[in-house]
Amino acid sequence: MITGAIFMGLNEVLREWDVPAYDNPIWISRRRKDTTGLNIPLAKRDVNEISEEYGSDAIISLEYYILDVDNIYEFSEAYLENIYYKVSMAVKWIVYLAGSPSPFNEYTTYDTLYFKFFSYGEFIEVPPSLELIKEISLKSGYSYGNYITPTWNRITRVLYKGKEDILKETVKLTNAGNWDKAYEIWKMLLDHNNSLLAAKAAYNMAVYHELEDDLVNALKLVQLSESLDSTEIAESLREELQTRILNKKQIIEQMTE
Repeated sequence: MITGAIFMGLNEVLREWDVPAYDNPIWISRRRKDTTGLNIPLAKRDVNEISEEYGSDAIISLEYYILDVDNIYEFSEAYLENIYYKVSMAVKWIVYLAGSPSPFNEYTTYDTLYFKFFSYGEFIEVPPSLELIKEISLKSGYSYGNYITPTWNRITRVLYKGKEDILKETVKLTNAGNWDKAYEIWKMLLDHNNSLLAAKAAYNMAVYHELEDDLVNALKLVQLSESLDSTEIAESLREELQTRILNKKQIIEQMTE
């Protein structure tokens, strides 16, 4: 029941993402008898055999779980006020890659739930023990699912429009969805004798390239903007782009190992 509930929680998270590989994962139930009670990863031979059998390039293994149920007492001036069931669970997960001699990633989730069943002299009805265990198991599955799935952060970008009519016109174009036309105007302004106007145009071009996920050119343009006329908003964008480029590079390296 426990492992079933853990995988149920994990599967619910995976199905929320529009990634075909997450829709129908292959679940394998094999109890290891060679390392019962021992924290020993799968051998490379075992990983390769499972990967070849199921045609996978990675294995996510639930190594073990630890479940603990305890009572928590709250006192006030020597009087017992509340009693809670404290249900805790730790679940160890390891990701293996086919052909790799060592685990790719190890992660342990820690989850705790409290259920009050006594308060000021009266007992409170709580779900049966099995339901409490099922709930903490589902929560542990959710926790790991949220760890391995992509996380999207909503951000806001501001376009310079300033006092210049030509920049105001480009913002009207972007609001209407005509980014390409606005881009051509910004590009023309790069050679303007007003360095601040040119810096604003370069910054807006950087935002355009970021929207296209062209982070390298976005960084080059925001650096150009800073060289023309330093602004606080350009500095902030540059720092974010540098971080995103490093993160993207790391992801690509991990996927090609």
